[in-house]
Amino acid sequence: VMENALSQHAANQQLAAAITSGLRVVAVIEKYRRVETVQVYPELEEPEPVPALYWTDDGANAIQRANLNGSGVQNLTTVDMGLDNPGGIALDVVNGKMYWTDWGSHKIQRANLNGTGVQNLITDTELNLPSRIALDVANKKIYWTEWGSDRIGRADLDGQNDEPLISGLTNPAGIALDVANGKMYWTTASGAGTSTIERADLDGLNRRPLPITGLQTPTGIALGTR
Repeated sequence: VMENALSQHAANQQLAAAITSGLRVVAVIEKYRRVETVQVYPELEEPEPVPALYWTDDGANAIQRANLNGSGVQNLTTVDMGLDNPGGIALDVVNGKMYWTDWGSHKIQRANLNGTGVQNLITDTELNLPSRIALDVANKKIYWTEWGSDRIGRADLDGQNDEPLISGLTNPAGIALDVANGKMYWTTASGAGTSTIERADLDGLNRRPLPITGLQTPTGIALGTR
């Protein structure tokens, strides 16, 4: 009895030490022939995120990703997405979400970065041919161009508080945000001689076209350095 009590006391001490040091207790007490032990393993660290490239493929009705060198292609498409000509895509890496537009189903959707947890954020009753999408994660906002309604819209990251920011555009296409300076930039693909690249404040005020000539059909747009 005394030997069993001592073994129990030793096991309890090991268990307390494991909990105090933050180790993972895999098997707390293992009893066999009055022998009691504690098995402790170091806490497993979360794997480091691997840089990846994400894209939509409207011809295949798919969302896919790969390593930056093109290897390891993975199809993220699920039945829940109901894809029908997916268009723009944007990532919220901090919160582990991807957002995209879908022309055919007139939706803006989001999911986890592995394609699970699909959510319909803005549906066909509110959208008409959403084109490209951009995120202001700091202020929890989605921005998009809407080809069918000739507008730029904005909503919360969860799809609430949908609001038109700029209307009366002709075929708005690409969009990019300069959150630090409170500006958004977009293209209109209305044809040679009439297409534009424009900018405005993030609330849609102070809109003005940029003095860029010779445009044919500008679509994508990105901000960087030169």
